[in-house]
Amino acid sequence: MVKKIGMIVLAAMAWFSPGLVGAEMTVEGTYVVDGDYYDTGDVDYGYYSHELDIAVMFKTDENTYLKTSFGIVDRTWGDDPATIYTSDFTLDRVWLTHKFMSGYTVEAGLMDGGTWGTMLGDADDGYLRLRLAKDYTIGTLCGYVQKNNEIGASDTTVVDGEKDDADEYSVGMIVKAGNVTIMPMVSYADDSSTVMDQGSEGTKTVLVDLAVSGDMGAIGFEAEINYFDVSTDVPGDSDFSNINLYADVWTTMDAIKAGLALAYGTEDDGHYVDFGVDFAPMELMDNDGDISGLGAMMFVKVYGEYTVNEKLSLGAAIAYGDFEEDAVGTSDTGLTEFDITGSYKITDALTYSVALAYGDVDALADPILYLGNEIEFSF
Repeated sequence: MVKKIGMIVLAAMAWFSPGLVGAEMTVEGTYVVDGDYYDTGDVDYGYYSHELDIAVMFKTDENTYLKTSFGIVDRTWGDDPATIYTSDFTLDRVWLTHKFMSGYTVEAGLMDGGTWGTMLGDADDGYLRLRLAKDYTIGTLCGYVQKNNEIGASDTTVVDGEKDDADEYSVGMIVKAGNVTIMPMVSYADDSSTVMDQGSEGTKTVLVDLAVSGDMGAIGFEAEINYFDVSTDVPGDSDFSNINLYADVWTTMDAIKAGLALAYGTEDDGHYVDFGVDFAPMELMDNDGDISGLGAMMFVKVYGEYTVNEKLSLGAAIAYGDFEEDAVGTSDTGLTEFDITGSYKITDALTYSVALAYGDVDALADPILYLGNEIEFSF
């Protein structure tokens, strides 16, 4: 089955490429094989998994191109023996970009999004957007309209069904000032689909975001602040607001990099927006991984990296987090983690990485031990 789908993809590429007004086609991708082992005290287990992703761009000239990306395989080995040879084929991205001579850039489709500034608040994924950007001397002004849920067109027999849609609107600026980048942004999300009443009731979220990054000689830094104001008509929910902060400062001395990272999030009567699904400061402390739900807390991390040579690099980190008690509903709020990592570049396209992590969570009876390794092929 994988062979068949692979042949279909290649055939589609071959068919579309000359058909798009003599389009130039470029293909890139990654294939990753992971091996992971966990010991949580009473239970220990290990498994292998693999993932293949391919991105294809069709370019008719320097200013017009269509980008696509496909997830071909993403599964744990042996999780379902009956489907070992099947594909997990998904269309992850497809969007059109055109850059006008006037400096405007227009994009439309299922495009990259969910990232701004640092990893704080990020959720890197595909988003259905109409996006407009304009280059100026000091930087780029950009904005988009995003469709999160389409109710009105899904059942055209419902009067005023359009009022139950979920849409998002955003305006931001990327300003360059020497070695410093400043990124202010404000967005408004109207999720009327949370209350299906053919009206304006639902959940409204205002986000004000400011990110700064850059360097001053051997000192590098990045920081971001998010302010959320959430109002809701959902029964049982209540309005709230909260602030999330993140900062990372580091210095580089020859082959050594040492840094300090901090994060802090407030809560409002137990309600809060967490640090984002892409907030992954450690191997285990990862909002899309093992110790998730990071937010409404104080977090601090000290880390170091050593580049042994052009192929081998090593790293170590220690982190501590402490949740707001009202946010988690327990007095067991502390997290501690130690990480040791390493990577070796076998070739320019092939890298082998290992990681060892030890996590101690107050709310758990036993600590977590993790050992992982992966090999990644990029093309």
